[in-house]
Amino acid sequence: MNPIHCLFAATATATAACCLVFAAASAHAQTSTALIAQTLSTAEQAEVDGMSVYKTPANHPFRMAALVNIAAYGLATSPKQVVKRSSGAAAAVYSGLVSGYSASTPPLLPTWPSDSTLYTGTDRSNLAQGWATMTDTGVPYLYLQGYGDFSSEGTAAWTTTVMVPVGNVSQQVVLRLVIPPATVDGLTDRSAVALWRSRIRAELLVNGYPAWSSEASRFNVDPSTISGQVSETLLLEKFGKPLSFPTNDDDAASSNDSLTAGAIAQASEKKTVYLSLGRFQPGATLELAMILRGTAHTKPRYVNGVTHRCQGLEAGHYVCSRGTLTLKGEGAADAPRVYLMP
Repeated sequence: MNPIHCLFAATATATAACCLVFAAASAHAQTSTALIAQTLSTAEQAEVDGMSVYKTPANHPFRMAALVNIAAYGLATSPKQVVKRSSGAAAAVYSGLVSGYSASTPPLLPTWPSDSTLYTGTDRSNLAQGWATMTDTGVPYLYLQGYGDFSSEGTAAWTTTVMVPVGNVSQQVVLRLVIPPATVDGLTDRSAVALWRSRIRAELLVNGYPAWSSEASRFNVDPSTISGQVSETLLLEKFGKPLSFPTNDDDAASSNDSLTAGAIAQASEKKTVYLSLGRFQPGATLELAMILRGTAHTKPRYVNGVTHRCQGLEAGHYVCSRGTLTLKGEGAADAPRVYLMP
């Protein structure tokens, strides 16, 4: 299967299996050449912005996909997965594993989850929830959260095929992408100490090959309790073309570390990227895919341990560690744009 269509597989099972090898692109390698995407300078970006004609989901065929896959201790024997694929329309899904939870479906993104649809482990023990949406304009949204022993994964993606018009002139293909603000968040409870991690990854594929990516992951290290208080190290790691967060654990300052009160709940800055994919001859075809993946999960501190599960203090009251990932789009103005430059 062409990896660019993984999220559009015929079945949910095929989708999940294919997503695991999305970036491999081995099937497409026989017919395509990997491209090196170049980030445009400020002056070049201004030149691109001056063009009034470009391809977006509003005037060019795009396919959208969304996937959520969750698990929580004691609530299901296997992960609970939902998938939505569409052509030219929004793909939006929700999945939840919550003890005593009603079967009704909460509003889907981009309607942001409210207090009435976001459950906590305090009175429900281990749980997981996940929302994922790729709107009809190509703007992504993710909200993944869980308490105790859980995992929550979400993907929002689009794909499109762009052909350089037939003629006598080659054209440069430029793609503008917007990565919305993201949070990678978590909480360690002193009575249910866990290892937790929240991660966001954005990846562009061109003809099945990775051309651009960005990733941010926040997690705790060596959590424990000392005199009844949590002691741990929090780290924010960034890879590829990094997102800009208010926190920075790698610089010399300590005032902006992840351990600063309230710091880890602060979102990254919106990132706008202009990429030149190269110059192509008339009639050339490019398959483009943008995949945004989020994960949040916990693990025990020790092999075969169970302290990461919600711990019951009394009937109907639990203490739990938590992980949360959000990616919040900001509207149709941030839709992807494909420019064919002279």
